[in-house]
Amino acid sequence: MAAILMSSPGSRDRFVTVLARGANAGSVRRLVRDCSGAVAVEFLIVLGPMLLLLLGIFDIGLAMLTEARINFAVEAAAKCGAIGATCASLPQTAAYGASIAGLPGLDASGFLVTTATCGINVTATYAYTGVVLPAITRAPVPVTLSGDLGWPGALEYRLTRFRRLKQYLSQVIARCERLAGEAERIQEAEANVGRGGRSR
Repeated sequence: MAAILMSSPGSRDRFVTVLARGANAGSVRRLVRDCSGAVAVEFLIVLGPMLLLLLGIFDIGLAMLTEARINFAVEAAAKCGAIGATCASLPQTAAYGASIAGLPGLDASGFLVTTATCGINVTATYAYTGVVLPAITRAPVPVTLSGDLGWPGALEYRLTRFRRLKQYLSQVIARCERLAGEAERIQEAEANVGRGGRSR
């Protein structure tokens, strides 16, 4: 400190130079041993992959939601076209499906409506671009999501599942009745054993 207060500029410059040379060797050693910023560096290293993982989960969730909306819209359009008075023609059925889906970029042209021997078939196709992949590649990466349903084919499928469920439940009820009968027989046998023991 005394060297800094000296009036001679040459000596002060010499002192600062010597101090700087001594500080360089010690500061490198101290910097190598210092771990005070290690947590921040580790956080920055982990932050990129963690954000990609979180945004990827978000993106997959949006894709699944979009597919569910497409399937619901296809089912509603097929039902409307088969039994509803609102969808009198095939283009009206496609427009109805697009209005139910409510997805940006999915209009009536994304729905293919055909008549079948019994009912109506509706197919929808939608190019889902996503959030994460376009941000990485800087170009949209479309994934085609589609839904297909024939009405009343879906009703027949549900009735078949209902019949199987009914058959399974009737088997379960029959087993329960058998077990109840066995339980009654066991109770009667225990009661008879109890009565026989009292009579002695």
